[in-house]
Amino acid sequence: MKQLYIIKADGSKRRFSFKRLLKSIQKSGASRDSADKIAREVLRQLPNEFTSNRLYDLIHKNLKQTNRQVAQIYSLRRALADIPPDIWEKYIAQLFEYYGYQTKWNVIIPGASVEHQVDVIAKKDNKTWLIECKHHYQYHRDTGLGEILQV
Repeated sequence: MKQLYIIKADGSKRRFSFKRLLKSIQKSGASRDSADKIAREVLRQLPNEFTSNRLYDLIHKNLKQTNRQVAQIYSLRRALADIPPDIWEKYIAQLFEYYGYQTKWNVIIPGASVEHQVDVIAKKDNKTWLIECKHHYQYHRDTGLGEILQV
């Protein structure tokens, strides 16, 4: 197999992994055989260096040709990342409402020294939850525990 390199969204370059490609396709619901066939076709179309966006586009194109439902699931992560943060917060509030919570969105709570902005307050059964939604356009970005503790 030829040596391939992927240029990630953050600009870093790493060795391409066929095994990770297979796993990614299978996570969307493709069978092992179907994922292997698609991965080999994608591999055939790749240059020696390529971006993660190019890889995504090739996988999605091949999935759409073989199984539209799996292609839709594969594209879901990117679609969720495209939701603006304020709409995401409102969506989270609606999810809690669906499960019987009373919610408030974007609440400022006075603290001892500073005010705190809370994305969603959810109440149910005499319990109150303060919810801090972390939503990134770059879906590869993790929100570390340190960020949450600062809130």
